[in-house]
Amino acid sequence: MTNLALSQTVSGAFTADDPKVSGYSIDQYDLTGLDDYRQLTIELTSSNTIGPLLINLIDTKTGKLVAIQETPVISQGKLSLSNTTVPGASYRLLVGGQSGSYTVSTVDGGKATSLVSTTQSQGGRSMSSVTAGTVGTSGKFFPVAGSAAGYSLSDLALSASGQFYGIGKPSPSSPAGNILYQINPSGSYSQQVLEAGLGVIDAQIKDTQGNALSGTVDAIEFVGEKLYALDRTTTGNKLYTIDPTNKVATLVSDLPTGFVTNGDDFVYDAANSRFLATAVGTATSDTLWQIPLANPAGATEIGSIGLTGLTALSFENGQLTGFKNGTNPGKVTINPATGAGTLGQPILGILNISGATTIVGENVTNPNIPTVLTPISITPSLFPTSAPGSIGTKSQGLNEGRVIDLTDFNNQLLKANITTKGDAAYTNNIGFYTVKDALTGAIDIGNGQTLQPGDSGYAQAAIKSAVANSLQLAKNDQKSNLDVPGGNVYAPIVIAQGSLADFARDNSSNAGGANVIHAYFNYSGANPDKLDHFRLTGPNTFAVEDQFGGGDNDFNDLIVNVNVRIA
Repeated sequence: MTNLALSQTVSGAFTADDPKVSGYSIDQYDLTGLDDYRQLTIELTSSNTIGPLLINLIDTKTGKLVAIQETPVISQGKLSLSNTTVPGASYRLLVGGQSGSYTVSTVDGGKATSLVSTTQSQGGRSMSSVTAGTVGTSGKFFPVAGSAAGYSLSDLALSASGQFYGIGKPSPSSPAGNILYQINPSGSYSQQVLEAGLGVIDAQIKDTQGNALSGTVDAIEFVGEKLYALDRTTTGNKLYTIDPTNKVATLVSDLPTGFVTNGDDFVYDAANSRFLATAVGTATSDTLWQIPLANPAGATEIGSIGLTGLTALSFENGQLTGFKNGTNPGKVTINPATGAGTLGQPILGILNISGATTIVGENVTNPNIPTVLTPISITPSLFPTSAPGSIGTKSQGLNEGRVIDLTDFNNQLLKANITTKGDAAYTNNIGFYTVKDALTGAIDIGNGQTLQPGDSGYAQAAIKSAVANSLQLAKNDQKSNLDVPGGNVYAPIVIAQGSLADFARDNSSNAGGANVIHAYFNYSGANPDKLDHFRLTGPNTFAVEDQFGGGDNDFNDLIVNVNVRIA
């Protein structure tokens, strides 16, 4: 394994002797010099301009694939995994190509300091999309959670325990009403699509009488685990507390008539037991206010900021900062004694796209802040999964790595508790067969010969292996405790509409067509429709779509958890 440091470029060559995955030759690098919330860009350039290129980034602590970039068949010899924020320090880089020399480099975007959300228009329509990301010391914005069309967030907040929330509405054109969004902090991946996840879309916030708040909640802020909110109404601004579990808002106090907000923000100043808040001042300047926690009605103006369009406040290493939206968006440092603000360098990245309307941010100081990628869809596990880093997860960060890798336990007999649950009309059966390596899915058939996924006889060889090792379950909703020889990689095979024996008798060639017994593999090249029928929803936990052609793509027809332990 070769090390690759920050801001370093190394050279290599893709050869036929490299490990293979889906037609790629793969080289691996351990990234060094990283720390939590480092902003990173990876660039791959190859002399082979007619073949595809691949970049995978894997968190080696969890074994999870956290980012992927892939070119079509015609690559033009360049590929970049741009603007990626890594929330930890231990990562492995996989670069792939068909052939030719290459260079790979890391471009250091600096340490992330603030978590930011931007709201953008969609082609001039009233709908909006939210993109979450980080801003570093260089002022560059790195999107880390894709885009969620149809949502509009006005603020973000982080509790003392690391739970992340957003406040807003489904879209600017939606009816009035304030909705609290619980942001999903889990990092996972779904096939090769990494997309935004706003997590749980919670109900509309109501007051203690069950009525929807009459105004617009522009800002939320935690004091420990208590969530506060600024509500802007036609008759004045109000301070509420919100119960995130029941979505009930309790009025704390009306605020002075001179305190007028318009999409602005507030932050808790623990040293002085007060909130600091931005508010509307003049046409050329917002103002900074203080709101005593013990007496919110006694809020007073501190002074003029000297800039307009401030939408977010946070403390960064004791320095009060904010974000300016509109023209020339950037980070602002603010003197809490006078209110005077100084605009730093412009925020770069996608914030310069035409249509960016709002920036809201929070300081990245808590290691639990969920700046990891979240998939476009997650199939929740129906039972407790094995703990991260448990036995068998070694290769589960690789492309198509939905396998149980026991190569570190050669000549040992292990025990596997296998649990299946299903939500399907079909009777599905699962087995595990031995593959030569996790990347390719090749089966060793002896005499130096192998079968690759898609080769004639691959399905029969897989079933033969599963039967020989007694690694098969007869039906859905079953538990078993099986002996498993260590030293091997085991890949799943699912038989839809019958047993392994039924498949061998009725469709051993695994021919396509609807309403026919089929075998589905982790390696899509072996499937009769050439589609991916597996998802990894947790360590050693596989979710399956059992219909030919993809069916409804809900990946809940069969969910399998394998808990491996030393016998």
